[in-house]
Amino acid sequence: NFDGDRDKAEHFLITCKAYLDLNDQTYTMDKSKIIFVTSFMNNRNTGSWAQGFLKTLQILSPYTLAIILSYGMWANFLKEFNDNFKAVDPEGTAMAKLCKLKQSR
Repeated sequence: NFDGDRDKAEHFLITCKAYLDLNDQTYTMDKSKIIFVTSFMNNRNTGSWAQGFLKTLQILSPYTLAIILSYGMWANFLKEFNDNFKAVDPEGTAMAKLCKLKQSR
């Protein structure tokens, strides 16, 4: 499960993409990829984001007047995910962590 830690976002997404690529015959549609990734975003921080993201995709069907879910495009999902969770300055974060390291005896 992804907990929203920006330092782990890229690893989470790479892992998900690798699994999706390995199972490309199962995950052929953007919808199935988005559902797969959001199914691992169920803690307090990421769960509320995933729920909000999916809620914005709800549309009112003009034919049945029922609310349906249009999952959108995989590329759009990836952009939204990266905008919300990817580390803003990974190099700077790494440098700051290195500067805080202390050598022990």
